[in-house]
Amino acid sequence: MPKRISIDTYGLSEEEIMSQTHTEFLQTGRDRRLSREQIKKLKSYRRLLKVRNYGKDFRKRERDSITRLRQDKLIWERKTILLKEEIEWYQNQISIMETIEILEQFYPY
Repeated sequence: MPKRISIDTYGLSEEEIMSQTHTEFLQTGRDRRLSREQIKKLKSYRRLLKVRNYGKDFRKRERDSITRLRQDKLIWERKTILLKEEIEWYQNQISIMETIEILEQFYPY
């Protein structure tokens, strides 16, 4: 079980920490009159959040790609079935034409 990290975010929500650019993040720290040490702690927390969120994104992308592969497989299976049916239809047409040719030999118009 992963260890929970508890850190004082100095009134910043996780969304605020993650959504700001680096300079906005530093400016927010200065606006709130945070010391360099406090800003460093927030920066390391931000790094941890990014790593954690990247892991979530990676798992989601992995699931999505597996789903896409399954859908592609189903599509190809359907196309294969349709092609087999089409081939069968053409083979039937050819056999009908051959039958007609044979019949024309014995029973001309």
